[in-house]
Amino acid sequence: MNPPVSLPTHLPARRRGSANGTLFALVTMFFGFMMLENGLPPALPAIQQAVHASTPTIAWILTGVMLASAILTPLTGRLGDIRNKRPLLLAAMSIAALGTLLPALAPNVILLTVGQILQGAGGGYLALAVGILNDTQPPEKARRGNGFLIAAGGVGTVAGLLLIGVILRSLSYTWLYWIAFAIMLVAIAAAWRYVPSTPPARRGPVDWRGAVLFAAGLALVLLGITMAAGHGWTAPLVLGLLGSGILVLAVFTTIEIRTPEPLVALSLLRRKPVLLVCTVAFVAGFGTTALLIAIPMLVALPSITGYGLGGTATLTGLYLLPFGVMGLVSAPLTARLERLIGPRWVLAFSNAAMLTGALILLAAPHAPWTIAVASATIGLTIGIGMTQTMNVVTAIVPAERVASTSALTLVSRAVGGALGSQISAGLIASFTLPGTALPAWIGFATAFLVLSAVGLIAFLMSLSFPARLTPATP
Repeated sequence: MNPPVSLPTHLPARRRGSANGTLFALVTMFFGFMMLENGLPPALPAIQQAVHASTPTIAWILTGVMLASAILTPLTGRLGDIRNKRPLLLAAMSIAALGTLLPALAPNVILLTVGQILQGAGGGYLALAVGILNDTQPPEKARRGNGFLIAAGGVGTVAGLLLIGVILRSLSYTWLYWIAFAIMLVAIAAAWRYVPSTPPARRGPVDWRGAVLFAAGLALVLLGITMAAGHGWTAPLVLGLLGSGILVLAVFTTIEIRTPEPLVALSLLRRKPVLLVCTVAFVAGFGTTALLIAIPMLVALPSITGYGLGGTATLTGLYLLPFGVMGLVSAPLTARLERLIGPRWVLAFSNAAMLTGALILLAAPHAPWTIAVASATIGLTIGIGMTQTMNVVTAIVPAERVASTSALTLVSRAVGGALGSQISAGLIASFTLPGTALPAWIGFATAFLVLSAVGLIAFLMSLSFPARLTPATP
């Protein structure tokens, strides 16, 4: 029988919930979400043909998820700080499930895109998940729970890539949506049954002005990044979007510093640990998306290039399988690793893994097996690095700010992911084999060198992380 969560005894038994049931619900939801999100890219050609969409239009089924998730996650996190997280969690999970059902039924690209945006809007549930684990479970178990969440995301990523290869051979792409929807329904049912009520440490207002400014600024920046691949980084449209977004975010920062109850407690960024874990989240997002851009292209390119493997989506999933396996194994062990070597060296190790994996990929033309080795190595960055960012936040941030600060790290990861995908894709596309449209190896090598440079900078920064964590006062 699952042990009851230690909460005030005046709550009804169902509301007190179950620790193991709560963890199952949160992990299952994140697995389904990541499986769908990462299984979609290989299916884009089939989806485009089915809904009769142009290439720029179909790209919005990925851009919509990213934008909605990045923009609404801080608001979801702030609401989780000042409201009961249980109904917020159920609402966010239900919105994500609806955003999965609509594309499965969509006869056109408009309904498909609306569904994807709803899916992203519900993606902010992860910040609530971290807050719920922190509220309802002992510190050590909450840290292991963070690890299981990240591990489930890594496995879901690879499961999506493997599953879509099987689906596209004989079934409609909509099966990926239906499978993810079924998984989400299981997660919602478990959350309804097991997740306890979590009254906030203290209530407060929502900074709606800050929410609008942050959403507008981040949307402009992310749109600029996503359009850079098609228009170039120096295009007036791209520069205008980036400049406007940065200006709006500057106004947001100025206002938030003076707001008594801000959307994001930017004063926490003055603490070096919080700033550094946001950096680690950025690097993890950058590296993951760069990996998911480069490896599928390497596997799919014809072998006549000298470095391509001429493989299928299924083979791509197999090469990425070590990424998910290593994330699954390493994430739950992060708390134990911290006890052995300290928080500073945990973060340094995760960034060193990124640097090492990127350098290993440079040997891919001569030894294709190194792709799998690099995939496993970079899996450590996600498994250990992202888990540690959540553990640090729950350890040093006041309880009333855990959800919103976790949201800030997730936004950092989203921005890093957007940059990682666009920079990697742009570098690879910049060099082609003579007389063909096929990417030349120099483009891949340049992308891997940039990835290694990002890992090196993050590694050096992590060396300044405190040797011990100091809990913050409310």
